[in-house]
Amino acid sequence: MTNIKTRDGAQLYVKDWGTGDPVILIHGWPLSSDSWDPVAEALASAGHRVIAYDRRGFGRSDQTWDGYDYESLTDDLADVMQQCGATENVTLVGFSMGGGEVARYMSRHQGRGVVRAALIASVVPYMLQTDDNPDGVPQATFDQMTQGILEDRPAFMKSFLNDFFGVGLLTKPVSSAVLDWAWNLTMQAGLRPTLKCAEAFATTDFRGDLTSFNVPTLIVHGRADKTVPIGPTARMAASLIEDVQLVEYASSPHGLLETDRERLVGDLVAFLNGEEVNTHELEERMPDRVLPRGSYGSMDLNPAVPVDYLDTEVLTRLGIAAILGLLLGLDRELRGHPAGLRTHGLICFAAAVMTVSLLSFYTQLGGAESNMDPLRIFEGAGAFVGIAAAGLIVVTKGEVHNLTTAVNLWLAAVVGIACGAGQWPLVTVAVLVGFIIITIVGLAEKRWLAPLASERKTPGQDQ
Repeated sequence: MTNIKTRDGAQLYVKDWGTGDPVILIHGWPLSSDSWDPVAEALASAGHRVIAYDRRGFGRSDQTWDGYDYESLTDDLADVMQQCGATENVTLVGFSMGGGEVARYMSRHQGRGVVRAALIASVVPYMLQTDDNPDGVPQATFDQMTQGILEDRPAFMKSFLNDFFGVGLLTKPVSSAVLDWAWNLTMQAGLRPTLKCAEAFATTDFRGDLTSFNVPTLIVHGRADKTVPIGPTARMAASLIEDVQLVEYASSPHGLLETDRERLVGDLVAFLNGEEVNTHELEERMPDRVLPRGSYGSMDLNPAVPVDYLDTEVLTRLGIAAILGLLLGLDRELRGHPAGLRTHGLICFAAAVMTVSLLSFYTQLGGAESNMDPLRIFEGAGAFVGIAAAGLIVVTKGEVHNLTTAVNLWLAAVVGIACGAGQWPLVTVAVLVGFIIITIVGLAEKRWLAPLASERKTPGQDQ
């Protein structure tokens, strides 16, 4: 079967793979059923009949003018089930926006024929920030999405997919080819369906639907999900569904179908077989878990960063740090101090490298969910620079030497940290002021103040 006709005459593209009890996969916004293909193939090979379809307005389905509210979309799901003959022992699996169709089907169609439900990185129960949903996403965020889509949809989708898959400065869980493939899927959708479905998942409140979940339910969500934050969605849903297991992927973004495919397939197969889904030992020890259960597994390491993802942004930050460190060391070099160009350049560059590395690690561990304290960046830098600076400061015949050089080293380290963090306004001010103090003020000292100091024999002058 390739297409089915809905009650209002819309043609929906359907894939029907394998044999066994039916598993219906509902894709997320703004993709198509192709986004499920690797998972669908694995589930079909594991002995299940897998049905996936393109939501109306997306992929190869008709782009109708209306029908993008969740009532209509849920009736589309019911039409697919009926015409495919998938009416008994059904498992519904909704990813992202698709979780809304699962929830609304359980209430609007009384969960007819469904024996299990799974919500993967789902928008359920309520995305929008309101007085009674203070942890939701502000309306302004959705307004900005709409504006970006209307102004330049291709560019918006490229940026959107970076957050979707957790692509950052030094994190690239998926290849560039996957990003291009996903972008192509987003461009298959119509503009109106894209906008109307975004409005639907942003504003539909599913909290009342969750009382209709009377079947075993699996919720899987990444703690580093920036597209659909875990707090007002997965954790809230887990508190409102009676027979539920919540599994949190510690450092994972929104696009779990690609970034965590192997683990997700294993979790879905276990769930479909009536088994309890395992969580990992590291995740069991993390705070704020909702319904933490399952046996211990092996320890997770942070995802490796491919060598070929040293992009221009990384090179720019590190390169600027090295150059500015050399600039700050120029005066010390001209004055013949032991800590000159190379010392300042290396310290500034090293501080930038350390900062980029720690910020990347912070993101990989799940950001704020990891409870990592960024202040430790400065503590670490202070310890390293302190060792170098202490070796420069000497006292001879009651006079302190190289004190300014030691302090300048610390400034170089701080500038390096700011470069690593991409805090360019702060970098500009720090370097300009530092250069003025260490060079121009230094020249003024040598020309006008040094003779006075020599006459008065003031100890502690560091030139």
